[in-house]
Amino acid sequence: MSDVRSFWLQGFSTGELAQLSDAIDPTALPVHTNYYPLPAATVGERFPIADDNAVAILSPVPADRAQFLHSILYGLARVESDGYAALSELGASKLRRVLTCGGGAENPQWMRLRELMLGVPTSRAPQTDAAFGAALLARG
Repeated sequence: MSDVRSFWLQGFSTGELAQLSDAIDPTALPVHTNYYPLPAATVGERFPIADDNAVAILSPVPADRAQFLHSILYGLARVESDGYAALSELGASKLRRVLTCGGGAENPQWMRLRELMLGVPTSRAPQTDAAFGAALLARG
């Protein structure tokens, strides 16, 4: 795997992610609360809002990279919160907790930000490899 993470992290290296995340206060609002992190080449979104014309909103870009990262992570948490709210409106059970796997499980500031936004406990899953759940489903 490359040392640079996926599209929405805008070229942050793994080391930079860790360093800048330490500067984030998850209880504070970021400088930009309207970010909508989609892949740059993507047009259209299906969930939680069906919009064939949706595009990423990742600007304006603050000069401070920690503020930029905070705004991105906040945007992701807001989309997650909107998704759970949409599921609830469709009749899903009330959200009681979130177990996280993959790269997000390694970022305590983002985990806390999500927990605050979702209003439920958010913690690392006992098995954090993102493929673990798929393997359990495939096992049947």
